[in-house]
Amino acid sequence: MSNVQLDTKVLYKFDLNEIRKEQISADRELFDALAVVNAAKAKLAAKKSAFDQLEAQLALAETEADKAAAEAAKAKAERERAAERLRLTNKALNDAQDQLNLALLDQAAASDAVIAAQDAVSKATARFNTADVALKAAEVAVQKAEADLSVARENLLKAENTLKNAQKEFQRASQDLSDAKDDLERATRRKELADQDVGKAQDALKLAQQAFNDAKNALESATKALAAADAKRQACLANLAEARSGLEQAKNDQGAAEWDLEKALATLYQSQARKEAADRASALALAEGSTRLDGTTTTFNSLGGWQKDTSYTGNFIVQTAKDFGSCNTGSSYPRFAGSAKIVDISVGIATLSTGQQITFGDCTSGLNVIRPGAEIIVDGVVNVDKKVIQVFNVKEASI
Repeated sequence: MSNVQLDTKVLYKFDLNEIRKEQISADRELFDALAVVNAAKAKLAAKKSAFDQLEAQLALAETEADKAAAEAAKAKAERERAAERLRLTNKALNDAQDQLNLALLDQAAASDAVIAAQDAVSKATARFNTADVALKAAEVAVQKAEADLSVARENLLKAENTLKNAQKEFQRASQDLSDAKDDLERATRRKELADQDVGKAQDALKLAQQAFNDAKNALESATKALAAADAKRQACLANLAEARSGLEQAKNDQGAAEWDLEKALATLYQSQARKEAADRASALALAEGSTRLDGTTTTFNSLGGWQKDTSYTGNFIVQTAKDFGSCNTGSSYPRFAGSAKIVDISVGIATLSTGQQITFGDCTSGLNVIRPGAEIIVDGVVNVDKKVIQVFNVKEASI
């Protein structure tokens, strides 16, 4: 059995126009995906900011609700105290009214006693006066009987008995008059004390009435304050419920925005994969050149069929570090790497055959290869704000 060596070489024919079209389409798709991701990030940031704001509002609403609840509880306790004060002052008012009624009854009884004592004094005075007249008449009769020797002894005895009786009656009348005066004095004193008690009772009633009125006004104020505090509490609870509902909606919106970002990132990853595939195809075409079907190879000058302009000696203006930034691989912009042809150069900007524009800075390396028609390989980031590619490194694509 003989060894047979097979020629496994496979000939490829590169369609440069199709490769370029695919690269342009992949670049555009990548830029579109980057724009969608950027918009999704901005939307997510806005939703997160709204969520944070609503979360802060919820915290504030919870604080206000707690404060309003505390104020309502305080107002309720104050109203209960005011109601208790009203109850106590009402009892004190009723007690003062009862005391005044008793004092008035005592005053009336004292007045009646004074009147009765005055009547007793009047009667005792009249009796005293009568007894005094009788005593004086009896004394005159005795004196007359003693002087009249012709008067019978019996008449003298009668006159003496009459005198004795008159003296006794005078003494009794005098004692009764003294007792009546004492009773009048005591009745008058009782009347004075009763008048004082009535005055005190009236003053106490006025104070009790004022305290009752104050307690009633305090209860009305406390009732209004409680109603206002409860209304504020209800409003705070409504705001709290609204804030919670808004926060829940914001949470849902943020979740939706995160999902949109995930989808946009997935699309971006697909676009990046397509872009890398297109760049690899372009690099392979640059490395292998164009192969005919008969196996012969033609030299490859430039994509698109343009000859590289080696006579270009113009200079372009690079951006300053202030406008361009730094060639920092840690930039927040998405990375970009690929190859394309330069079709136009203006101040600070080069336009590629893919339709994108690239910019340069003081830190960009390889600026000497920048010429119209040059096939270049660039490495940098996509400035999604300015919609340009900021180039960190550039080198000429070799065939």
